[in-house]
Amino acid sequence: MLDQIIKKISPLWHSKDVRTTSFIFKLITKYTVNMFILFIILISGRHLFGHPIQCFSSDKVWIAAMELKCWIDGVFLDENMIEREIGKENIYYGVGSLPMKGKQTKFLTFGFYQWIVPLLLFQTLCMYIPRALWHIYEKGTMMKLLNKTSSPVFTDDWDKQRKQLVAYIKEVKLSYHRQYALKYLFCEFLTIIVILINMLLLNVVIKNFFNVYQPAVSSLIAGNYTQFNRDSSRLFPVQAKCNFQVFGPSGGIQNHDSLCILPQNVINNKIFSIIYVWFILILLCAIFHFIYLIVVYSFKKLRVFQVGRMMERDVTLGKCKEISKNGDLGLWFTLSLFRHNLSPICFQSLCNDLVPSSKKSRSFEEYDNESIYMREAA
Repeated sequence: MLDQIIKKISPLWHSKDVRTTSFIFKLITKYTVNMFILFIILISGRHLFGHPIQCFSSDKVWIAAMELKCWIDGVFLDENMIEREIGKENIYYGVGSLPMKGKQTKFLTFGFYQWIVPLLLFQTLCMYIPRALWHIYEKGTMMKLLNKTSSPVFTDDWDKQRKQLVAYIKEVKLSYHRQYALKYLFCEFLTIIVILINMLLLNVVIKNFFNVYQPAVSSLIAGNYTQFNRDSSRLFPVQAKCNFQVFGPSGGIQNHDSLCILPQNVINNKIFSIIYVWFILILLCAIFHFIYLIVVYSFKKLRVFQVGRMMERDVTLGKCKEISKNGDLGLWFTLSLFRHNLSPICFQSLCNDLVPSSKKSRSFEEYDNESIYMREAA
């Protein structure tokens, strides 16, 4: 009795994860989004519950106002003194100071710290756009067709489901299947556009990020953490200067010069090193995968060959053509989705039902007398 009750209610918490996209597409639109959300939590947690900036000045009355003003307006460095050694043991990275003799002073200002969380949030939303668009195009079709086909063996449920899948493939017009495939190709192309836009935005907001931060990333990959701290201080200084002006009792302007510590940048420099490498990695993956899709979409023979590979057994070229309507783009794409979500036994059973009835009575040995389509030939 208890077993029957559990069997009836188990579908309420268990459902088959239907795969309708490639791993690269999911890497960009799902895993990257989750990674950026984690970064947002880490950075915003320091903003909301920590001290992202701590300034020091002789006038302690103005410390609280000074920290707020310096956080909003930004801090500055003297480029000639990005690395300064005091004594033999203490090295301060990114300390603004007086210019060195014989060198022209060039100040580097930093005012983007408060925009990091909105920037990452916007990039996260951009990364999710292709996935959301594909869900709109796909309309949950595969989920409705395949949500009961998790069993690797033949069951009464599979017999009913197989008839439904065959009817879907045969009764739906091929033009609809082609539109289905082309919409997915567009979403794959959109991932490349989104990555490029995010990289451009990052370069604009964080001042030529991909050029200036390259030495820091190289140092981190090489395991040279001392050099990484020096190089990363050009964008994420741990210590920097800040000027603060107030009106004095007599109405005159008083200048306050303070040294500010930015513990927030201890997190930022590592997070943005990961983002730097990650953007380049997913851009290359997206481009190569899109090129692969373009090649497969362009040649029928490749699609027929892939149908044979889906069968996971030696089948004839003639049978592959019969099943895929001679490598039709839309039907090949639909079959590939079925193959990703069905067990090999169920998929072969489905393909056998797709062969015209006049061909079904023929055995595999008769097909082998035709042009043999073997995987080893590849």
